[in-house]
Amino acid sequence: MAFDWDFVPRWIAERIDWSDPRNPSIDVAKPGRSRQSDAPMPGLTVGSYTHQLAIEEGRYCVLSTAHLTVQTADLLDRWASWPPSDRPIDIAASVFGWFVPVYALTEECRARLPDDLLRLIAFGRERSFQFLLLDCDGERFRDLPVHTW
Repeated sequence: MAFDWDFVPRWIAERIDWSDPRNPSIDVAKPGRSRQSDAPMPGLTVGSYTHQLAIEEGRYCVLSTAHLTVQTADLLDRWASWPPSDRPIDIAASVFGWFVPVYALTEECRARLPDDLLRLIAFGRERSFQFLLLDCDGERFRDLPVHTW
């Protein structure tokens, strides 16, 4: 069975450690990782091989999609269907919205994003989140603009 990596966001694919191709794992040694828990890691046994699973932790915030304009929501829908290499940022569609990373953006990338999305990314960065989950059932934050669709 083959796996199509074209549809895996780059920020996920870059975390895979292929040093043992038969047993890929999450590479926790790369810079920019979220901190690891001090709790013991559970093991996964495959045949006679036991692999320690790294549990990656992160911070995300759930916000209402009402903080986006309908035009930006349409853009996110389109971008989510594109190959990852063609997207201006590495978003991932969810059932009721999108996961959006809030890492630092290049000027070229910023120029391709709408102001409402840039405002939400800045909101997430200011609060030390790694991702935003923009969800239709998410909370509306009083300090962010709300758009009626």
